[in-house]
Amino acid sequence: MKTLKSLKMSALALTVMLLNTGCVVFLSAVAAGVTVWYYSGENGTTAEVTIQKPAVEVYEALLKAVVDAPEMKLLTSDSEEMEVTMSKGKKTAKAVVEKVEGDKSALLRVTADDGTDKEDIDNVLAMKIITQVCDDLDVKYELKSKDKE
Repeated sequence: MKTLKSLKMSALALTVMLLNTGCVVFLSAVAAGVTVWYYSGENGTTAEVTIQKPAVEVYEALLKAVVDAPEMKLLTSDSEEMEVTMSKGKKTAKAVVEKVEGDKSALLRVTADDGTDKEDIDNVLAMKIITQVCDDLDVKYELKSKDKE
């Protein structure tokens, strides 16, 4: 009888240890964050990021970010295609959310018709949208350019 109780306690201790280790690994992955890539092209600036959340959740955060921003105007939204177009003054942008890894992750890509000002990249429309979605989803990120210097 004492051996069975001892075994149960050992199993419980092992389970707690594994859960704690898993949580530490998970928190380390979250702390590491993701990379928001941006680059210039014929159609303006594109920013993209892969977020470890289901595509529907990322799409809903995108819609909320656009609707909640007083300076933005939602032009179109298509929940089936997970596409949104918006404007800010004379600038327009299109955002698309794509499922990745069977919907364990989502790729968010935003293209805006404004230029890339390397000195003030945070004010480029594509960057404002994508960083707001990351902030709303509590996703840590770093910005990196794909443009050739």
